[in-house]
Amino acid sequence: MTHYFHKSIPLSVLTLLFLWSSFVHARTDCTQVTQIPKTECEALLDLQQRTNGQAWKNKWGWGETNEPCHWHSRKNSAFAVAGVTCEEGHVTMLHLNNNRLNGPIPQSISHFKKLRYLFLAKNRLHGTIPDSLSNLSQLTKLWLNDNELSGTIPDYLGNLDQLKELLLNNNQFEDTISEVINKLKQLDFLNLAQNQFSGRFPKSMANLSKLIVDDKHLSDFICFVVTQIPQAECKALFEFYRQTNGPLWTNNAGWNKVNTPCDWQGITCNDGHVTGLELSNNQVSGPIPKLMGYSLSQLTSLKLDNNQLSGQIPSSLGHLTQLTILELNNNQLSGEIPVPIGYLSQLQRLVLSNNQLSGSIPASFKKLKSFINLSGNQNLSVSICPFVTQIPQAECEALRHLYHSTNGDHWGNNNGWNWTNTPCDWNGVSCNDGHVTQLSLEGKQLSGQIPKSIGKLSQLENLYLGGNQLSCDEIPSSLTRLWSGTKVRCD
Repeated sequence: MTHYFHKSIPLSVLTLLFLWSSFVHARTDCTQVTQIPKTECEALLDLQQRTNGQAWKNKWGWGETNEPCHWHSRKNSAFAVAGVTCEEGHVTMLHLNNNRLNGPIPQSISHFKKLRYLFLAKNRLHGTIPDSLSNLSQLTKLWLNDNELSGTIPDYLGNLDQLKELLLNNNQFEDTISEVINKLKQLDFLNLAQNQFSGRFPKSMANLSKLIVDDKHLSDFICFVVTQIPQAECKALFEFYRQTNGPLWTNNAGWNKVNTPCDWQGITCNDGHVTGLELSNNQVSGPIPKLMGYSLSQLTSLKLDNNQLSGQIPSSLGHLTQLTILELNNNQLSGEIPVPIGYLSQLQRLVLSNNQLSGSIPASFKKLKSFINLSGNQNLSVSICPFVTQIPQAECEALRHLYHSTNGDHWGNNNGWNWTNTPCDWNGVSCNDGHVTQLSLEGKQLSGQIPKSIGKLSQLENLYLGGNQLSCDEIPSSLTRLWSGTKVRCD
């Protein structure tokens, strides 16, 4: 038995199938479009075709309806302006960021005569910037960042005299920065980061309110447009950022991003010079640049403590003649302490504790009037007493002998002992009128013998040594002359 298939399908169903088939195969007919000129409609279709439109993430209506001003904007609730935006019968915005465009920017882009915003960032566009783009004379924002574009910044971009934002970062542009930037009088935001540029920046960039050049090829060259501080100081900061893994710092706000170094994290300026570099607890790692001290000559404060700095302390830091604070403690610095640091006559605080420093304290430290802390450097053969001014050196040496004779490294609390040049602040030590007047070391786990040199503490009034592992029967005879005026407790 033979039956024709269509006879078994109701007429209503056939009608629906026919209408559906007609809809599926419908294509935009730019001759029938009334919202925008035919040339703009065709340019939209050309953009879709040349950038693999079938693979776009958002493509609602593209090439399927005769209402291009509504293409794909309805389907993107996060960005109401995404897709095509029209005003007064012309395309004024193309917002196709992060939409999987793949291919070159077509020459037909020039047909959007009224275009003000062109956002094509975060796609896979490749090739060069087409020269036809220079015809978009009303363009104010051009975002081409995060693509695979190459070549140079073309001179014809200088025709875009209304341009305010130009984002070209994260592409493959190369060669020098074109002087075309000088022609963009309205430009106030330029991002050129992560490309392959070389050469100097045009001086005109100094006038930009926001300049981003976070790129290894551009680091040195941003300094040519910095006006807040001398170029030499700017370059020294960049070299510090590069050698200490700046991108990995906990906080690197502004560094290598904007041309106002006085606003970078940790930087303080005064009278057109860098006066403070303070990046404590900031995951700063690597060596301190060897020549840094020669360029940052106006520094008064250098605080890089509690980081992962390694290598030697540069001797060039001895040229920071205005320095009042130098804190490099709690790092991994090694080698000897540079002699020139001892000639920093303005220094008020020097903290190098808890590193891996070795050798001896430079004799030049005798000239310092600052607080010194060298504790926690196990390979440093140290006698701090020659650099002590609070008490006579003989009294300092007596304290030092007591420390070593009673196993001071294992005391319950030995803060400051034998490592800072302020013995009156050592745990358990009290002074008056430039002499040690009391030692309170009860229950500090002292063991061993009390040295004879303890008798050199001629002004000692109270000696408390109870609760330790000392033999009170063997108090040195040098103390006997002090018994009449000294209160001794050792039980």
